[in-house]
Amino acid sequence: MESGLDLMAFSTRYTRETKRADIRESAHWSRTLISIAVTFVAMATISFLLRLWSRQKTKWKLALEDVLMGVGLVFSYLLSACVIIAACNGVGYNIWALPRQTQGRVGLVFWLGQKFWVLSHVFVKLSIILLIRRLLYIAGNWQKVTSGLILFTIAWGITTIVGNALQCLPPRYFWERNIDGHCPDNQEAFAITMGSMALAEDVFLLVIPIMVVWQLKLVRTEKIRITILFMFGGVVCIFGILRVIELIHYQAENLTASGAFEVTWAVIEINLGIVCGCVVLMRPLLHSFVTFLKRYLSRGKEPLNSDC
Repeated sequence: MESGLDLMAFSTRYTRETKRADIRESAHWSRTLISIAVTFVAMATISFLLRLWSRQKTKWKLALEDVLMGVGLVFSYLLSACVIIAACNGVGYNIWALPRQTQGRVGLVFWLGQKFWVLSHVFVKLSIILLIRRLLYIAGNWQKVTSGLILFTIAWGITTIVGNALQCLPPRYFWERNIDGHCPDNQEAFAITMGSMALAEDVFLLVIPIMVVWQLKLVRTEKIRITILFMFGGVVCIFGILRVIELIHYQAENLTASGAFEVTWAVIEINLGIVCGCVVLMRPLLHSFVTFLKRYLSRGKEPLNSDC
């Protein structure tokens, strides 16, 4: 009898401790996701505004790639809003521990966030491809390659959007499990495949401009400067790799517990993509800043006048 009571007491204490741990974990993820979403969206916004300022400073007219980047930024806002809402609705918890209404809300937010990430990804990538074509005056085979990348990006976006929308039938079953429906067992495989294809294109877009730059008739120092600017895209690839790795461990049936890292890398990746796509056009601002810095430092090295 006493052992039975001890077992019940232990079970109750264990359940309470587990619940407290879940609450601490959820609170941690809420703060982390909100901070990351706000910080990186702010970085992307500032970079886009500096891009427009650089256009105005060099008296260049707005081009199609600027509009596409702006649309990509808007979808990034929507993605970040979904992440913040999810952060306030149980991310870090096991989904079965959440109230039914909260499960439905966070499921819908995850479902919408997947679409916004894809749309932002497509518009940002199209903007970068068009920018590469314009800045590097790509012709011949490279022109065909970039045209192929544009078609691939559009096809990838359509396929991913449709695949995500129909990952459960009816689609509403993704966030309302109390209705009749089903989800196939290959959801994770589809996400990993499409994520890997997007990552491969990111790497390709990193390599193309660097190869073209070193074929141009420019002085070596100028080639190095341009290469360094494009190399910022390597940071985006790193977070793309982290996102794909996290998709391997993603469990669609428990998305609040397993999806925290995935949405973290997704928000960072897409906003850093916007930053990197804008940095290349900031050369006039960077040049002005470097010139100012050199003057300031050289002024500090001047000997002080002395009356002695």
